[in-house]
Order: sequence, then structure tokens, then C-alpha cells
Amino acid sequence: MVLPPEIEEEIWQNVKAIEQEMQMQQLNSYEKKWLESGEKKGRADARAEALAEARAESEKAIELAVRFKFGPSVAESLMPSIRSMTQLQFSRAVRALETAASPDDLPRESGVQA
Repeated sequence: MVLPPEIEEEIWQNVKAIEQEMQMQQLNSYEKKWLESGEKKGRADARAEALAEARAESEKAIELAVRFKFGPSVAESLMPSIRSMTQLQFSRAVRALETAASPDDLPRESGVQA
């Protein structure tokens, strides 16, 4: 189908206008750096949040294990010191809990203060 030149030109102008609307503008170097910085911060924030959630869930599991193994009063007395541990101390406490015969075994094995 052949269109009259005026109509064909109008259609092409409309197509160009639509293409321009759909095109994203190029980012300048400052905008790119800003975007990269935001992405890095977002990833770091997400990682920190995930680690904090994992630690909180681990603490709940440890508290349950201590309650079942040694009773609620022992759990209440141990949990503040367990919550304040570094990750390495926390890991050691988890391993020590598995073999501890009594709460008195925990300080010697893991650094937990009963």
C-alpha cells in the first residue's frame, strides 16, 4: 500500500516521537558513580540485615536448646552473655552446648559466663 507523502511523513514523525519517549537518557559519569555507590550501599545494607536476622534466629534456637537441656532459669541467666558474644565465641558456644553435661561446662568450653 502506498501512502501519500504527507501522511507517510506524519507517520514517521509519530514513530520518531514514540522512539524518543521510550529511549532512556545517557547517564553522565557523576550519575553513574552515584548509582554504583547506591547499589553497593544497598547490597551492604541487605547483607547486614540478613546477617542480623540469621543471628537473631540462631539466638532463638540456642535459647530453646539451653531451655530443653538445662531448664528455663539457666537459659535466662546465660542468654544475655550469649547475645553479647562475637560470632566466633557464639560458634564455640553452639559447639560446646552439644557436649556440655551441665551449665558449668559451658564457661570452660566456650567462654559463656553462667
